[in-house]
Amino acid sequence: MVLFNWKKIVNKTKGSATDILVIMHWLTFMSIPQTRHDRIMKYIHYNFVGDSFAVNLKPFFFEAKNYTPQDRLQYLSLMSRRSFADYMHEKTVTLDLSYSDVSQDAINNNRLLTLEGDLIHFKYEDI
Repeated sequence: MVLFNWKKIVNKTKGSATDILVIMHWLTFMSIPQTRHDRIMKYIHYNFVGDSFAVNLKPFFFEAKNYTPQDRLQYLSLMSRRSFADYMHEKTVTLDLSYSDVSQDAINNNRLLTLEGDLIHFKYEDI
């Protein structure tokens, strides 16, 4: 499980898709940078732990080449809106559509997300 603070990540990276994905990869795998030139080095001293969560992000990164950066960022953004308390109490990994900041069309066109009724399902969280 990965706990992260989405707003802090977006603010520190100034919304850079590449940097956001680098930070999320680092939080997922906790890998040590190989050189001082690694992109994560400029963020390594920040604490990005928060109350947003991802149960299983490893397959998300293993299959990254199959999805656009925009789809991947929408996936992470919507994940950040879920309630960690609901997950801890009921193991809920879906998000009610009313909490979404992404259009329904975008959700329907994102292969990482599935809309069933009013619930958004995350491809790698329902495993």
